[in-house]
Amino acid sequence: MELKAGVCLDEDILNELIDTAQEAVAATGRTTALGRNYGACVYTVHGSFFKGINLFSPTHSLTLHAEQVALVNAAVHGDPLVEAMAIASDDRTVLPIPCGICRQALFENARFSKVDIQLICVQGRDVKLFRLTELYPEPWPDREPPIS
Repeated sequence: MELKAGVCLDEDILNELIDTAQEAVAATGRTTALGRNYGACVYTVHGSFFKGINLFSPTHSLTLHAEQVALVNAAVHGDPLVEAMAIASDDRTVLPIPCGICRQALFENARFSKVDIQLICVQGRDVKLFRLTELYPEPWPDREPPIS
């Protein structure tokens, strides 16, 4: 599937994404005692911002990633098609890039928006920009279940 590059984000939108993702990190610190807190903010093709935080579960298998929560938040509000996402963390030792599960969730979103989602990874005030296809060049294939 071919994805279009998407619009270049202007400085105001980029700053809003970064600030909102960092605000989400601070909110996460009030809801979990993980030690590594993550926040995310999506910017949709319709110009809306939606944030997400990581929600830790002691079972680990039920833990939700900030990227997943931000995608769900956008979908719940009726604006699910993502143009860009910022991811931030309070862990200053590792760049907060989406894990494989989150990359797949973002790719599945991109199937509908047809946009190569811009990813803004925030470590303090250092920012690194990626396109989804740079981080996830070979996604899980789009397969429809067989009809019986």
